[in-house]
Parts: sequence; C-alpha cells; structure tokens
Amino acid sequence: MVSYYAARKFAVQADPAPIEQEPPEGPLDISQAAGPSLPGSQVLASTAQIETGCSVSYYGSLAGRGLRRAGVVLSAADAAVRDGHAGLQNLQRRQILGSLDAAGTVEELQTVLGNRLAEMDSFSCTMALHRLARLSHDVDKHIKSQPGRTRGVSQREQRLWRDRLSTQVRRHPSWRILLESLSSPDAMKEAEPRQLANMAWAVARLRAPDGLPLLRLAAHRCAVRDGPGKWDAMSTSLIPWSFATLSADLDPELRELVSSVGSVVREQGSASWGPGDLSRVIWSWAKLLQRDDAFFRRCSCLVDSRLSEYTPSQLAQTVWAYATVAPQDACSHLFPKAVKAMLGTHSEGLAAYTPQHLAMAIWSFAAVLFRPEELLEEIGRAVPDKLEKLNPQDISTTAWAFTTLLAKDRHVYEVLASTSVRTISEFNNQDLSNTVWAFASAGEYDESLMEAVAAETCRRSDFHGQHLAMVAWAFITLRHRHDQLLNLIGEVTNGHRGLGTWSNAKLLAFTFAGLPRLGALLGTEALTLGAMRRLLDQFQQRLLSGAGDVDADDAWVVHDAVLPWLQLGGDLTSLRGWQAVNEMISTQRLRLQGFLASDEFTAILASSTAKDIPTVRRYQESLQAFRIRGLGSEHSWRLLKAIGVERALEDDAVLHASAVGGTCQSPKSTKVDGRGERQNWCFFRSTICAKSGSVSARESGRLLNSTMVKYREDCAGLVHVKLHHDRVDHRAWDAEFRALARTAAAARALLQEAPDPDEGSVEEEAAKLFASGARPEVDLCGPGREAEAMVEGKLELFMTEVPCLSCMCAMAQFRQRFPFISLHVSWDGLPPEEHFAT
Repeated sequence: MVSYYAARKFAVQADPAPIEQEPPEGPLDISQAAGPSLPGSQVLASTAQIETGCSVSYYGSLAGRGLRRAGVVLSAADAAVRDGHAGLQNLQRRQILGSLDAAGTVEELQTVLGNRLAEMDSFSCTMALHRLARLSHDVDKHIKSQPGRTRGVSQREQRLWRDRLSTQVRRHPSWRILLESLSSPDAMKEAEPRQLANMAWAVARLRAPDGLPLLRLAAHRCAVRDGPGKWDAMSTSLIPWSFATLSADLDPELRELVSSVGSVVREQGSASWGPGDLSRVIWSWAKLLQRDDAFFRRCSCLVDSRLSEYTPSQLAQTVWAYATVAPQDACSHLFPKAVKAMLGTHSEGLAAYTPQHLAMAIWSFAAVLFRPEELLEEIGRAVPDKLEKLNPQDISTTAWAFTTLLAKDRHVYEVLASTSVRTISEFNNQDLSNTVWAFASAGEYDESLMEAVAAETCRRSDFHGQHLAMVAWAFITLRHRHDQLLNLIGEVTNGHRGLGTWSNAKLLAFTFAGLPRLGALLGTEALTLGAMRRLLDQFQQRLLSGAGDVDADDAWVVHDAVLPWLQLGGDLTSLRGWQAVNEMISTQRLRLQGFLASDEFTAILASSTAKDIPTVRRYQESLQAFRIRGLGSEHSWRLLKAIGVERALEDDAVLHASAVGGTCQSPKSTKVDGRGERQNWCFFRSTICAKSGSVSARESGRLLNSTMVKYREDCAGLVHVKLHHDRVDHRAWDAEFRALARTAAAARALLQEAPDPDEGSVEEEAAKLFASGARPEVDLCGPGREAEAMVEGKLELFMTEVPCLSCMCAMAQFRQRFPFISLHVSWDGLPPEEHFAT
C-alpha cells in the first residue's frame, strides 16, 4: 500500500490562472489552477511505497483500481496489529483515504462520505474537502462522460459547469459536517500548516462563503505562526489567496494576516519566496486592495532577482497586481524588465503565453499607460495564431488595452472583429458593450462586427443601462446607422427605466447629438423628443439635488444633445432644464473670454524668445481649472466670433465637409497610425504673404487628422493644453491645432532672413512646413510679435468636430499673434446663422 503522505499526481504547486470577470473598465478575476500537496508525517517506517503518485488503499483497490502488490496490504495490516490501537487508527485512515482517492466524481465521493464520514478524523476530513474541490473543477472528466460530445467547451461553459458542481457540493449534508469537524478547537490546534492551507484552498476553490469562519481560524494560526509544524512559503501564501479569491471583507483577522505575511516576505526575501508563492501573495494584495507601497517596492526587487524563473501565468498575474495597486515608481521599475522577460527569457517567447496571459499583461501596461511598442507589435503578430482560443473577455480586454495605448498595429482589430462575430452569442452584456466601445474609441470600423453587435443587442431583453449607453455611443461615434437599434434606444429611454444613471445619460447625450449626422431618429419624432425631455429633466433634477454628479463639463454635452432637435418643436426651450444648461454654458463662456485677457494668457504670446516652463505651466493650469472640455457647438461659435474669427463660406464648408466625411469612411483610413475613424479631421487651406508681399506661400488644400507621427512638428510657439479629463497629452495632435501650427510656422519662415542659395528660399521652407510641419530638434525662436503682425493672408479650417477648449485658445493665440491673417472656421454641426439671429 502506498503511504497516505506519498507524493500524489495532483500534488502540484498552485498557480493562479485568470478566468472571466464582470465588469471590463475594472481588473481581471484570477483563481487557483491546481491544489497543493497534502501534508503528513511518518507513521509506519516499514510501509512500502510503489510508483510515486499512485496512492491505493485496500478498499480502493477492490473498487476497481486493482491490487498491485497484495504483500503491501498484508505488511501494513501486520504493522497495524503490532503497533496496537495507534496502528489500527492509521490503517483505518489509510483505508478511508484510499476510498476517497478512488472516487472519480463528486457523486462517488459524496457516496463514500455518506458511508464513512463518522469514522473520519480531521486529516481525513481535510483530504475529503480537498478532493471535493478538485473533482468539482475537473471539467474534462465530465466532458468525456458526455456521449456524442465532439468539440471542446468554452471558458464560459466551463465556469458554469464548475459553479453547478460547486453548488452541488455545498448543498450536500456532508458539507456542513466537514466544516464543523475542521473548525473544532481540537482539530484546529492539531492541524499542521499544510493541512490548514489545504482547507483554505478548498473553501476558496468551491467559492464557499460559509467557510469563512474556518478561514479566519486558519488566518489567525498563520499570523501568529504557532502550533505544530513550520509555515513554509506555499502554505503561507495560500491563506491570503483564499481570502482574496472569496473577495472577503478586511476584518481584524485578515488585517492581522496581511501585516504578518507582509513582514515575513520582506524579511525572508527571494531565497524562501519563489515565483509561485510570491506571485500568489502579490495577486492577493491586489484583490484585497492592499496599497502597501513599501511592500510592492520590496517585491519588485524580489521579482526581478528571479524573473527568469517566472512562468507566463505567474508573470502575467504579477504585472496585473502591480497595475492594480502598486505605486507608479514600483511599476516603472518592474514593467520594463517584465517586457524584456516576455520577449526573450523563454525560448518560446510569446508562444508560451495563452491569449488570456497576453490579455492580462497588455491590460496591465495600459492601466498605467506604459507603452512597450516592441511588445505590442509582437502581441499583434501573436494574436492571429491564437485566434481559435480567444474568449470574449480576452477580446474585450485586448481591444481596450490596444485602444488605450494607441497601438499602431491595426491588424489586431481585424482579428478581434472576426473572432467576435463568430462567437458573439457567447459574450455577456459587459464584454459585448466593452468590446464595441473599445473599437469605437480606437476608431476601428468593422461593418460585420457592428451588425452582429446590433443584432445581439436587440435580441437580448436584459440589455439596458450602462451596456446600452455604451453601445449607442459606439455606433454614433463610428457613424454606423442601425434603425432597429436606434428604435430600441428610443423605447428604452422613454420607458420605465428612462436614461438610467447620470453617467449613462451623458453617454446617451452624445448619441442624441450625433443622430443628425446620420439623418436618423430614435425610431420616431415622438420618441426622440421624449428622450430629450427626459435628459433635460434629469439634468435639472441632478443639478438641484446637489448630489455632486453633475459637473461643469456636463452642460455642453446636454446642450449639444438637445440643440439639433429644437426645430421639432415640443417647447423644449421652455423647459427649466434647457434654461439651466444654457445659463451654465453662457457663464462659462464669459469666464473664458475674461481669461483670454488675463496676464497668464498674454504671457504665452511672446514669440521672440523660447517660452519658459513656469509660464507655460501657469497658463495650462489656469485653463485646466475650468474643468471643461469645451463649450459645445453654439457657444463655441459665440466665443470665436467675439475674438474675430469668421464663419467659413457655407458652400465651401459643405463641399469640404463631404470630402472629409468621405475620407473618414474610407476603409484605407484604418491603416493610418492613430485612431482610425475616430480621428478628428480638418481640411485646411491658406494663403499668406510677408514683407509687403515680396514673399508668399500657399496651401491649396490639405487634409489632416489627429494621428501621431514619428517626427516632431513645429508648434510655432502655440501652446496646447492637456485637459482635465485627458489620460494622455494628445492635444498637440488635434487636427485643427496642427493646421494652425503649420500656418503659423510657415508665416514665421517667411519672416526669416534669406538663406544661402544652396539652402533654398524662405518660400520653399514655408511650403515644406505647410506640407509636413517637420521641425529641427532645436527650438527656433520667432521674429517677434511686431513682425508677426505684419503677415497677411487667410486661413480656412473645415473640421469634423467642434473644437475643444485647447484648440479654441490656440485660435485665440493665433488671432493675437497674426491679426492680419483672417481666420475662417466651420465644423460639422455648427448651427446656421439664422439660429444666432433669434
């Protein structure tokens, strides 16, 4: 007979592995992949061991496993007789353990428990608990027992199957008896650390909140580190892992455990804490939201010292944990090394990483805006090879991460789109809405994906609230009209659910504002007007309630949503909500006009010398203090008109707007680095002259977008601002800002002294700046505002979007510095002149 403490086939180290979780703007949920080995002590020195990993009792053999050596059984029985009562107890324990091990399914194991539970000691109960947890997650064995099953099981099906089996375990009468037996004072006092770790692991694996009292007892033993046996790293790490897996509240026992384990890790270091155990603790701290900066800084060094030993699963969960709760400096220290390990440490490279590992890693880098371009390119090439293995959450997470990092490899979206269409019915509501939101944010348009998402959304009766708002926003952003979906939005928003939370209402407001571009309604005029009334009423109610969820930036969103529908009647302008939002934006506009006359604004207009950083910072911080992204279509024009900006001719505006729109919808636009169809576009043309007309330059027409280029563009002294809601500093890439900067740079080039004939003329230099905006690495000082004021000409901008606050202030800078270059603008959605006459 094989000893009960012999090594077992399933006695492998427990490495957490990711599984699906809900919702997506949040982090991934990770659970244990395999159980730890069982502890034991030497009882019978004469016991023979056969074939490590094959543990068979006498009764287990009769159950069908077969006797390998009858002499082993007889020698064990003889030894039991010789040792008296203790020997008989050990023989009985071995027999019970063999019977438990012989059970191949949850049902068989529960039958054994029904017959022998009364004879089992605490160690046998631990073994039973452990086996129940393992068998409830052995989906492959259950799949094989299904006749006619020819294909694999999706992760969603596996999760549902495991949940069903775990529930079956917890509802069986033996479950309560096992917990009571293991929670007794005597059992807890005698249990060794590995036994306690097994108890905790099994309770967490079965997702059993009624086992938390048992976990708290184990946590206290682990924290004070008393009782029989020694707490090794694996046993120690499994206790907090179990609490984290169950998302337990941070009660006194857990606080004590966290403090104790953190101290042990810091003191013992990487010599005692290997990759599996350390990554498990780090992950647990993230799940328990333990923001211990000193702990994570120390652990980043420990991880680095043994980074080559980390498996893909351990490395992925470690970087995820750091992105979730670690301080920025610890992430900055660890992440470059982690990327290097992912690319080169393992001979297989990224081929060793599952789609879920890759999704977790790229999500982690995106969460802290760490942009490893080489790794992004490699992942983009690796994803197609793993196409069949992508699950809905992998798709959602990867799309979000690539979108957040503005990844340049656009091919990954094609792979994600085709996989999404094929598996669209397996998406839960969160993954479905997150995926289409990520595509829209990236500006990646795929018609088949949009149609599949719309059909699936309309099919589901429980698709509403935040999910519906995100899908609506995505469709309007990508300008994909689907009348059935729009009708559904109209019916839901006019129904008893209304617009949902204020956050959802703001997303829907963007949808309402974009409907005129598609020539669409929310089903009918009545439904459309009803949605507008509800939006205005909700804005008014939230504003008066003082709840704090309506901020200054919400006003223009609501205003632009309702503005196009005033012509339908319905007395929208008489509603208090409309009056309140209009008054709020008018106040913001007047404040901004005052700022344009302030010392902070005047200071950045100097162009003869390089701008000092404190001056720029004061300007940027003053503008950020407004805490708005813009003023909306109507009030943006009122502000620009007040500073001398003119409206571009309507016929030209229509002509060039259609040209811009056609380019935006071209399939080739997705191949441009940047943000695909969601890029803001600007068609500009300009004619300028200087030195009394002796030198001139002309741009007959050029289409720009908000892409990022691989060289530095000349801003010509214009200052952009990262607005308060921006995660990255990208306003210098806004299309209209680039057009303004290129024109200003070309004007300054005309004012330079004539170069050597071999270097070309100033007019040629101005033409180059119009074409590319490229500049030398060294900042060039301008000729001064007096000289700039002598440049004459005209600049016309035709934009697809209303300009943001940063770009409007850039237009104000341009007007101040180049007062004789007339500035004419128009954008999609700008109200006609008749609107301002009323």
